Amino acid sequence: MRDLSIRMIASVWYPLDYFKLSFGRQDSFKLIADFVSDRMVIDNGPTAPGLVDQLRSGLSESDLTTLYGKAGNLLRFVPYRFIRPFFAQELRGIPDYQVNARLVELANQSSKAPYRFIGDDIEMTQDWFRYLN
Repeated sequence: MRDLSIRMIASVWYPLDYFKLSFGRQDSFKLIADFVSDRMVIDNGPTAPGLVDQLRSGLSESDLTTLYGKAGNLLRFVPYRFIRPFFAQELRGIPDYQVNARLVELANQSSKAPYRFIGDDIEMTQDWFRYLN
């Protein structure tokens, strides 16, 4: 999940910081992009290392821990809500506070969703891996 969080941040940092885009009123990514920009200068040159590598090498351990914590708030929902449409029928009528736990059960028992949950990790299913590959 930590790797997923840093990759999510790397994917959205450039459009948020450079183009000042917004994902809406509750845009938590903007706060994270601002946190990164306040602590380091990102090299966008054509020969620059990828943003994930720049974040890992350019931020202090303390800042990385803070960054993971900020991203962790997003991860409370993203991996679950992404696969929610695969189980729309099974989740109908379930209160929102129970959805994540039920999604874990459903994803781990089925190959409909692209991944399942293994502890704090996600594991792509073989069928989806082959399809995406």
